[in-house]
Amino acid sequence: MKHISILFLIIAIALTALSGCDSQDSIVKPTTSQTDDPSRIGYGDNRSGNEVDEIPNWTQFLADVLAAPIEDRPAMVDSFLTLVEDEEDYGFPLTVEEQCVYLYTGTVNSVGVPGDHNGWNPDADQMTVIPGTLLWYHETSYELDARLDYKFVTNGGTWILDPRNPRQINGGFGPNSEMAMPEYVNPWRLYTTGISCMAIWRPSNSPATR
Repeated sequence: MKHISILFLIIAIALTALSGCDSQDSIVKPTTSQTDDPSRIGYGDNRSGNEVDEIPNWTQFLADVLAAPIEDRPAMVDSFLTLVEDEEDYGFPLTVEEQCVYLYTGTVNSVGVPGDHNGWNPDADQMTVIPGTLLWYHETSYELDARLDYKFVTNGGTWILDPRNPRQINGGFGPNSEMAMPEYVNPWRLYTTGISCMAIWRPSNSPATR
């Protein structure tokens, strides 16, 4: 009887050891993913849990790039701009919730953002350059359904369209770039849902569209 008890004890120990090995084998080891790339860490908010669905995080990026050595900043800027371009739900200007960030890259002394929002004043909204890079930015906020026309003014007098923004609309002095916040609905979409465009259309608050 004693020998049988010892035999059962040995079998139990063996089964426990085998169970431990199976548990170790079942552990899922981390794999290399998009977020393991140091150039992308901190630049996106992965809110859906899908690694590909990243929301460009301007606030985090700006903090990271300003804290980085000067020589590393150009590559960080390129990585962030590529992230915005690659995400089909975003673009330029970068609009996330109520935040809007105008971005321009170039060798200039100044960049202004005149438009419907400031009466087309070229001095009202001046961009800031990130030292060590060619990236200029102006961060602001609008209502979620806002839409406006704007342009860039470089070096105090050269009016240009936003080079990174393909959305344009004709104004009184030629084409303007268009900024539309995430919840803006085009009038033609309202019309197709049975709402009269004339009832919702309001002229620009600007005295003149550039």
